[in-house]
Amino acid sequence: MRTCRSDKTFQGDLAGVSKSETITAAGIAVKESAACSAVKRVTGVMDRGKSSWNITVVPDSATSELTGLTGKMGIIIEGKEHKYVFEHLRPKE
Repeated sequence: MRTCRSDKTFQGDLAGVSKSETITAAGIAVKESAACSAVKRVTGVMDRGKSSWNITVVPDSATSELTGLTGKMGIIIEGKEHKYVFEHLRPKE
């Protein structure tokens, strides 16, 4: 496992700065696989016109009964309401 800290400056749809810390793990369950998890604090102004976001399930990150899970989650923003759609595939037993 490895950790990394970084500071970034953003311009454009997101204008501001961020500080983050990332933890990376490689070859734990699957030799050629790696995953990272980050915590980031962003201070700035974002273009509020964006109405959706997409997040992808990290390959080989699921464990136990969910081993092999793949998929993506979408966040749809409509006014003050947030809707989450999780499209996924579970491996056949």
